[in-house]
Amino acid sequence: MKRRFRFSVEGRRWEIDLLAARSPYLVCAECKHWRRGIGNSTARGIIETHLAKVEVLSKHLEEFRERAGLDALSRAIIVPIIDAI
Repeated sequence: MKRRFRFSVEGRRWEIDLLAARSPYLVCAECKHWRRGIGNSTARGIIETHLAKVEVLSKHLEEFRERAGLDALSRAIIVPIIDAI
């Protein structure tokens, strides 16, 4: 498990709050804490941004396999999750 996994590709820096692997799954979690509820447009923005991050990571996963601690994971089913409390 890695917290605050940061990586740079495609001319940008990206961060995934939590990476957790258990064969064959790789969970990519975005964690948000809100004092009040969030509106639909805010939630949609969070979802779209997180999915973009996960897509970029999946395209470049081989580059970060060792640093992310995923050496034992030969193939992965990537599961994006957003936890907004």
